[in-house]
Amino acid sequence: MGTYGGGALNPTVIADENRISVLQTRGISIKPNPFNNRTQIELNLLQFSPVSLTIYDMSGAKIRTLYQGSAGPGIKVFRWNGRDDRGNPSASGIYIISIRMENRVYDRKVVLLK
Repeated sequence: MGTYGGGALNPTVIADENRISVLQTRGISIKPNPFNNRTQIELNLLQFSPVSLTIYDMSGAKIRTLYQGSAGPGIKVFRWNGRDDRGNPSASGIYIISIRMENRVYDRKVVLLK
């Protein structure tokens, strides 16, 4: 299993040395949250970008890779059914949805209740 890569929570602007770059997304929505059997992650992308969505538990263990590939501008929808990469149900608890786009990471907490 992999480990959680970290990253800033809810960033709006990233400063890199003396330049500032605007994020590549208009928004990230997770609903419902908390959830019981399924939650939906919506990304509103501004431009074509490589995207990776990974679920981690609070200890940093990788639970599931939801998506790894490229996505164009617009709203992209991903669903997590609360299961790991092997199809086993995950326990109730708090999980981190880590969204990587290019060199940026956006982390969101989601609560699974059974």
